[in-house]
Amino acid sequence: PETIKAADNQVRQAQSALEQAQWRLSKRVLTAPSPGRVNDVIRYPGDTAGPTAPVISMLPDGAVKLSVYVPESAFSSVEVGTLLNVHCDGCGSGVKARV
Repeated sequence: PETIKAADNQVRQAQSALEQAQWRLSKRVLTAPSPGRVNDVIRYPGDTAGPTAPVISMLPDGAVKLSVYVPESAFSSVEVGTLLNVHCDGCGSGVKARV
């Protein structure tokens, strides 16, 4: 009976250690909120990362990143959510982009 009790205690300790190891491992895995592709690597091994220091920049599937140059005279009228007419080499007419 004592041997069985000791073995049961060892099993419980091992299960607890396994759960803790699985939890620690889950905190080391990064998952994206949606399918996409890495657009830019911002932090590298050894750099500090955290909630305010992102590691990568990611674009959702089907998204395109544009660098847009806005004249200073129009800058004050452009804000997040603004719909812009986009003209670029190789683009068809009537292309729009949201800031």
